[in-house]
Amino acid sequence: MKKLVCSFALVLSLGSAASAQVAFGLKAGPILSRTHASLGDSVSRFTDAKASFVAGAFLRIPVFAKVSLQAELLYAGKGTKFTDLSYINLPLMLQYEAFPNFRVEAGVEAGYLLKINKERSANGFKTRRLTEYTNWDVGINLGASYDFLERLNVGLRYNIGVYDIYDPQVKISYGDVRIPNYNVKNHTLQLTVGYIFSK
Repeated sequence: MKKLVCSFALVLSLGSAASAQVAFGLKAGPILSRTHASLGDSVSRFTDAKASFVAGAFLRIPVFAKVSLQAELLYAGKGTKFTDLSYINLPLMLQYEAFPNFRVEAGVEAGYLLKINKERSANGFKTRRLTEYTNWDVGINLGASYDFLERLNVGLRYNIGVYDIYDPQVKISYGDVRIPNYNVKNHTLQLTVGYIFSK
């Protein structure tokens, strides 16, 4: 997590030395999250989606005409309707202004797991999560955003997880068991509204 914060601070320091066109702002909004689980060729399915929220700060740095780089530091609720996963995320997006104030974007996102729900009831037994999920999440982002009314911004983004976040060792009240090692990846859809302090 320290590395994520330091990386974002570096981008901020570089942006402060850039031109007055650099835009800094805050953003927040709802997020729909689900996971995709696969096990060889026999299993491939999405879980039911759950609603949560995402919030944080962004810094948009012009690179050249119509192209900019946007770095963000976000809190995001991910997981499924049965599992709450809280992440601190660092997206890095390359944006292209296709029309005035309208940008399409693509980039990568690294996330660090802050918190996970600790236990739940399953088939009458209490299950305590030990090392069921890894600390890191990595994904690819695709989206678009639009600036309006001078300082407001609305954005829509889809995140496709590319890193297996699942470690299946669990402990149940009658002993340790090993469950199938599914390959599990986060997928999210987020809608955000932002306020731009400088532009």
